Amino acid sequence: MFGRSRGIASTFACAGAKVTVLDISEKMLDKDRKIAKEEHLDIRIEKGNMCDLSRFSDGSFDYVLNPTSLMYVPDVKPVFKECYRVLKNGGVFIMMAPSPINYLCDYISDENGGYYKAVNRMPYCSTGHDSTSDWVEYGHTMEDYLGGQIKCGFVIDGYMECQLENITELYFLTRAVKRCCQNEK
Repeated sequence: MFGRSRGIASTFACAGAKVTVLDISEKMLDKDRKIAKEEHLDIRIEKGNMCDLSRFSDGSFDYVLNPTSLMYVPDVKPVFKECYRVLKNGGVFIMMAPSPINYLCDYISDENGGYYKAVNRMPYCSTGHDSTSDWVEYGHTMEDYLGGQIKCGFVIDGYMECQLENITELYFLTRAVKRCCQNEK
C-alpha cells in the first residue's frame, strides 16, 4: 500500500493480510502506527516516496493499493512502473484518483450564487495559482492514468466513478492486473 492510507491498512491487517504501508508523510505514518498499536496489528510501516520502490524486490506483493495520492506527484508513470515491478505475476493494482474535471474548473461567484467554469488546461499544476501553500498539487490526464497503466503492462479490468456532492468532485478507481509474460510463466 503506497500513498495516503487513512486507516485502510488496519482494515486489511484485521482481515489477515500481511500489510506494508509506505508514505512520505510522517504525520500519516504516525496515524497508522497509532492504529496498529491500539489494535495490536502487525503492519510494516515505512517512510518513502511512491515513485521509488527500490527497497522492495521484484514480485514482492500480491496487491498494491494506491489510495488517492497521485495528485502529489508530477508524473504518474514512474509510480505505475514501480508498482508493476513489485507486483507478482497476476498481482492486482488498485488506484483511486481525482478525475481531471476536478482541476479543469474553478468556481466563479456571481449574484446568482455562482457557477463552475473550465479555466485550467491539463495537465494541471497548482504552483502558479496558490503561492501561499508549501505543497504542489498536480492534475493528470486520463491518458496518463489509464494509458500509463496499460503502457506498463497492466490489464485494466475494473473501473468505477464516485461523484461527491460538489459537481466537480469526481473520483475514479481502477483495478489492474499484472499480466504474466510468456517467458515468466
